[in-house]
Amino acid sequence: MSQMKYGTAFVLLLLFFLGQYCASEGERKETVKEDKSETVSSEDQILERGARIFKTHCVNCHGMDGKMGFNGAKDLTETELTMSQRKLLIANGKETMMAFKNILSSEEITAVARYSATFAEENE
Repeated sequence: MSQMKYGTAFVLLLLFFLGQYCASEGERKETVKEDKSETVSSEDQILERGARIFKTHCVNCHGMDGKMGFNGAKDLTETELTMSQRKLLIANGKETMMAFKNILSSEEITAVARYSATFAEENE
């Protein structure tokens, strides 16, 4: 029986690391086309940065659309958290969600918080 627990834990860890690898591989393959005639707003840049970070650190539990709910992750399309509350939650974690304050900079946490808010906006 304990071998089955270890086997299950191993498979889950393998899937987690495979997901992390695939997310970072996709990020490396992304190319950004720049058109000098069209300027990208700083808000767009923040959201793009937030999306990249979300794909790397959050998609395994929240999913690409924010609705996956793996391991108790909340549905991001239904949250009513303020931006300040989002930043605190990302920085400090809660329950099964890990804290990112020692992994991400405050600017990165802000970018992820702003990107995560787009899920709820799309649901309106």
